[in-house]
Amino acid sequence: MTISDTPVRRITPDDVPFSPDFSDAELDGLLDHSIFDRLDPKFHGSKSLRKILRMHSRIVHCETGDIIIREGDWGNSAFLVLAGEVAVELEAPGEFLSETSLGRQKSQRKTLFQAIAQFWRNRREPEYRDATKEVWKDKLTAARDNGRRIYIQDVPQLLTDFKTVSMREGELFGELAALGRTARTATVFAVGESKLLEIRWQGLRDLIKKDAGIRALFDERFRSNALRSFLRGVSFLQHLTLDEENLDLLVREAQLETYGEYDRAGPLKQLADEGAQHNLIDEPLIAEEGHYPNGVFLIRSGVARVSRRHHHGHQTLSYLTP
Repeated sequence: MTISDTPVRRITPDDVPFSPDFSDAELDGLLDHSIFDRLDPKFHGSKSLRKILRMHSRIVHCETGDIIIREGDWGNSAFLVLAGEVAVELEAPGEFLSETSLGRQKSQRKTLFQAIAQFWRNRREPEYRDATKEVWKDKLTAARDNGRRIYIQDVPQLLTDFKTVSMREGELFGELAALGRTARTATVFAVGESKLLEIRWQGLRDLIKKDAGIRALFDERFRSNALRSFLRGVSFLQHLTLDEENLDLLVREAQLETYGEYDRAGPLKQLADEGAQHNLIDEPLIAEEGHYPNGVFLIRSGVARVSRRHHHGHQTLSYLTP
């Protein structure tokens, strides 16, 4: 057996189309949709937009009651409503549907003997995802669990018993969790037969780079949809939840700032090594040592490095997370 020292490059989502069956006819029909009229005219007619959509998006068809995204699941894509209607639940966490209704199975802790036996059962080969398997070609993987379609049986009764808000053609949802790679904050399900465009976060990243209007739209949606709930989760601001007037003032005065790129992610050790090699030159500056502080920064997603000037470089002191 011959063992090579050449490192094997990992396959990334940029190498594999989100939907291998995305035809030219579907793409042409998609670009003719009025949803894309808001784009910059030059970008709308460019080959770059076609490449992004072909590589990172797919058409999803939903039936009545299909759960599109579930509260608590990890966000990695956004959805654009092309036709039909979906509903977003507005209930407090845990008051909407039971974990069983959402298709989740109750996890069981392993015994000591089961944990020890796992060392002998683990495969020697590194884990990988075979993109050729049919299970990964499901048109609604976001609403499936272990290959099973997860759906709600009595949608009219659900709309009567719980607080929901409807979203129709032209509306976008799920983009904040996808870009921040955070957990979904609500469950979304199809009210009737619907047609959606699902865009994975790599596609959203590329769209933001190419079109300033899309970046401004996402920033505004964060302010209107997620900023209030984010501030309520900050420990030293929790007393303001009892005073909506002060919370409203804080929301109005808060500024949303983004630093770096959305695809700037990786293991902490890798980021640390890269920072040491480049002496922090390539890292966007948020607050500089020695300057006058005129605000408080709250990290919503990503990792920030705290450093101090040391001789002719910087010494890393710690890392800050959300």
